[in-house]
Amino acid sequence: MAKKTCPNCGTEWGSRKKVCDCGHNFGVKTASERYPEPGKWVDDNMKGFEPIEVPEKPYDGEQVSNAELREIVAYEGLGFCIHQYIPPGKIKSKALQSLWRKAKQAMVAVVREMDK
Repeated sequence: MAKKTCPNCGTEWGSRKKVCDCGHNFGVKTASERYPEPGKWVDDNMKGFEPIEVPEKPYDGEQVSNAELREIVAYEGLGFCIHQYIPPGKIKSKALQSLWRKAKQAMVAVVREMDK
């Protein structure tokens, strides 16, 4: 059976020991403050993050600027936006429209391959 050694006192313990008698915690490390759990930062107003407002979905005839697109992607997620939320024709920038189309084609290919 695997043993672990306490870095504080040097005592060897079995693999299921959570806390050493000296107080060292062998348990799972907590999430880093720099890299919060995905999506958790939206609700975390206590640690200095500004509240996130739900961006408006673009109307049928409107095109989205890069700044508006950044807000929508920051809230909804890039994969969801590319795959089904924002069609390439809704984007004002022609260069970004082209990249958006290529990314959607690549995502569709990935989904098809996963479904095999």
